[in-house]
Amino acid sequence: MTDHLPAPRQTGPGPDLEPAAEIAQLTEELARLSSEAQRLTAGAEPATEPGNALVQASGQQAVEAKASMVRQLARLQRLQDDVDQRTKRLRDLMQAQLHAAHRALHPLKAQAARMQEGIEAITLYLGIDEGIEMLRDGEPAGADTPVVLRQMVLSADQECMVAAEDGGLDVEGLDDFFAWLLADGRHLDQVLPEPKGIVALVPSRTERRYGADPWFNAAMKKANAATFFLVRNGERLYVVFNELMLQGRLFPAADEFASLFRDYRGRPLEPGSHQWKKAEEAADTTRRQYMKVGLLLQGLADRTTVLHPHPVQGLNLLDQNAIDDGRVVLVPDAEDAYALSDGSERFTDWHKRVNAQLRPGMRGIVASRSTAFRDLAYGREDYQRGHSRLHPPTADAPSPDTVHTIEERRPDGGLVIRYARADDVWTDRGPRPARVRASCTVRADDSFVLAYDAADPDLLRGFLRNRVDRAHYLDMVPVINAALAAKVQERAAEAPFRQMAVGMLMQDAGVRVDEAEEAVVGLVDWWKFANRVHRPLTGRGAEADAKAAREILAEFHRRRRTDHGRVPEEVVEAVAARHPEALLIAQTHAGHLVVLTAEDDGPYVTEHSYTRRGLPRYSRQWVLPGARPNRWTTLRSTPRWENWDRGATLAEHVSGPEREALAEQAARLARAEFPGREVAAVTLQGTHAVIAWTVSS
Repeated sequence: MTDHLPAPRQTGPGPDLEPAAEIAQLTEELARLSSEAQRLTAGAEPATEPGNALVQASGQQAVEAKASMVRQLARLQRLQDDVDQRTKRLRDLMQAQLHAAHRALHPLKAQAARMQEGIEAITLYLGIDEGIEMLRDGEPAGADTPVVLRQMVLSADQECMVAAEDGGLDVEGLDDFFAWLLADGRHLDQVLPEPKGIVALVPSRTERRYGADPWFNAAMKKANAATFFLVRNGERLYVVFNELMLQGRLFPAADEFASLFRDYRGRPLEPGSHQWKKAEEAADTTRRQYMKVGLLLQGLADRTTVLHPHPVQGLNLLDQNAIDDGRVVLVPDAEDAYALSDGSERFTDWHKRVNAQLRPGMRGIVASRSTAFRDLAYGREDYQRGHSRLHPPTADAPSPDTVHTIEERRPDGGLVIRYARADDVWTDRGPRPARVRASCTVRADDSFVLAYDAADPDLLRGFLRNRVDRAHYLDMVPVINAALAAKVQERAAEAPFRQMAVGMLMQDAGVRVDEAEEAVVGLVDWWKFANRVHRPLTGRGAEADAKAAREILAEFHRRRRTDHGRVPEEVVEAVAARHPEALLIAQTHAGHLVVLTAEDDGPYVTEHSYTRRGLPRYSRQWVLPGARPNRWTTLRSTPRWENWDRGATLAEHVSGPEREALAEQAARLARAEFPGREVAAVTLQGTHAVIAWTVSS
């Protein structure tokens, strides 16, 4: 008996069906195909009777059984193809229905979002989720006192810089911030100097990790970014808490909206383009955010007494006429032009520049109590105890209250200081005081290290006062405070010597006391830098102090002579024109001009010498500057010279001719040792040669 395959069915519904009807029809057909597949599968099972499973079939029966199985397999394959086609069609239809539903819901979602924003704005205006606390009572400012709105959203921990050594304040330490704010009138003037005004703050912008729980970390991050407002009204001070989350400004920057319609190169976007539409959406979102801020502040003015008394004509913080009349003043302190108007060097740039000069013999401060230093301690995963920068690792850290002299530079650039240990060491007989000094390795780019001799106390205090620099307070405050404390202590210890030097200048040079005191400050700094090993002018004995005083007096007279015999400016201009790549142009004690130009990337220079009339004297290549430039009078210099490694020594750096000689010698020794090989290249790494060769054919 021969089975025949059924005629092929329509593999999909007609094109004129609606999507819903087509989905229903496909579902019915999939159910029918599933039933047919189950029937075929059931019919394909071999019928075996108990006891005759091993009876051999005839040859004809075997052929018919095989043909039947082939036909059933073909039916199953066709059913599988039908199921696959209908399943794909059903998936495409349902996906299209889902996308259509999303498109239909998008305007509703946008409208719902707008309604939600409206509810939030009304909530902010009405102060429904608001809390107001009076921090200080007193007389309010007059009704005609302008209300000042400060643009920059400040960070409470950066303003007070309390507990910087312990990671600073967060949202849980706001009471400490308020206590700091009220402790000194200068603190409040720093945050909000105007007698009547509003400033926005967040508890902290510092990234923190509170443990392994990601949900708790996220919650604390959100709490640290929650905005609160300080309102000052004469002697009264209020803090206002609400649900608003601000980014960096209370009101928009001058070009904030215009910048949205420029690309990353500053070119205008094409109207109607996809980027233009995205910019319009961003501008609309930003505009609504600032409007919510305005409604919140106006709500404070309308429904509370924190800004009373009001002017006779009322107080509308959103009225442009009030701004034009001066009743409301906007301070754009978040604008770059406002924040950086002094043009002074930022702490991070200054710190990087002066630390680049660190070398053996110079002195440094190590803020070992800072978070940055503690973070370098070995953790549990390191399988070690102690600190990665200390030797031995379990030794006590160097005191941050002590000025340390750098004694060594390691091949990897690490700078080593050594100090007496205050902790005990354990032996088989128990603890005993350590007899060998511990060492600490620091690097020029460490945030907890400061080149002590290059730090001027007034400059350091200026960094602490500068709001732009306070963003780095966790790194800045510990090392600056340590340096300032050491400077005060050293200045007090050097006071007798400085007074003696003042008397010598008055007696020997005949200058007034104020001139002598001013000159001694710079001369003492010069004396410390002029020596390879920097050291204070204390505790060195009478003979050493007398020698230092004579050197300082001689330097004072030399400077006087230089001032009277300074090289004419036209000569300096002519020499500078000959060396446009000059790092430094200076005048020596003898009155000669010296020009230093770079050899490769340093630290070697070429030294050119000229007479006072600009005539060439000599030129020397591959010279290490050393401390000599500190005794010259600088006429011109470049930023590159400020970062030059002036403390480099011959033991640490190989000159160009020495490199060539070393490479030639290394190649010669390699050929003698391995005559069957051909040297391909010689690479120098520091004072070592690395040979690359190929085997000769």
